Amino acid sequence: ESNLPYYTWINMLRNFIGPDEWQRLSPAWAAPLTMVLPELKEDHLELQQQDLSNIDYPRTVLLETIHQLLLLLAKEYPLVIFIDDVHWVDESSLAIFSYLLKQSFFDRGRNFLMMTARTEEKNQWLDKLLLNTPSQKLRQIEVPILGSEEVAHFVHYVLEQSPPQAFVEKLTRDAGGNPLYVLETLQVMIQTDLGNDMDKIMSFPLAPGVHQLTQARMQALSDLALEILSIGALLGVEFNLSLLLEVLKEDAVDVLEALVELDVARLLQSYQQDGQIIYSFVHEKIRESILFDLSPARKRLLHAKIAVTLEQYL
Repeated sequence: ESNLPYYTWINMLRNFIGPDEWQRLSPAWAAPLTMVLPELKEDHLELQQQDLSNIDYPRTVLLETIHQLLLLLAKEYPLVIFIDDVHWVDESSLAIFSYLLKQSFFDRGRNFLMMTARTEEKNQWLDKLLLNTPSQKLRQIEVPILGSEEVAHFVHYVLEQSPPQAFVEKLTRDAGGNPLYVLETLQVMIQTDLGNDMDKIMSFPLAPGVHQLTQARMQALSDLALEILSIGALLGVEFNLSLLLEVLKEDAVDVLEALVELDVARLLQSYQQDGQIIYSFVHEKIRESILFDLSPARKRLLHAKIAVTLEQYL
């Protein structure tokens, strides 16, 4: 989505505005929108009589056109714009949100904008929007990870039964308190009837949604960061930095930069213990996803590399 200009707005305008509403927009304002919505000509006779193919409207005109359209709609009813996963939204669409905020479109108490984003996903244009928008116009609320008590309520609501404490603690630990991961895991349990006997569950299945989300997070990582994840997954739930450096045989500065990259992506976290720097996966399902994608040949190769290093290290 982030590679297609105005993709978010094109989808919204096509799906939520009907022909009658388009016809109320004056042809002067509708004309610039034909750059992204060429089908608008069908709703305006005046536009059909004009040759707009050679007109290249400046972006500022397109931004104000959408502003005027929303002002027209807001006269009829309050507007609530909700954008999920805004970290994937393209730069052009974010520019429209930024323009609307600057024009105080959402300041009048009648219109409302809500956007959700995962903190581990990076979008430089979203960062710019948040940085340049006063807190009075756009309030940021960070939702903390779930604790065991919240997870217990979550499980009770989804499975409609009270879970054992051991089940809750393991699910909280494996999912890292991430609400989406908890929900995805519970949905797989429902589909496979694993929720009928929670006392006997030794491990939770890897939900397809969790696997896909982990894969999506890994797409923007450097080759060295990906190598660290593969080796780390084979080393175990946690591993120390000195052993990782021995296995990789890479420049220490490059390795540390890749580890920062993984920390920012919320894939690995670190702590100190007995003078050693220990890294661990944010939750077990990330490690399971990485192991799932490693081919048998790749696993054998890395296992051999780790074994040789351990013989020298220990």
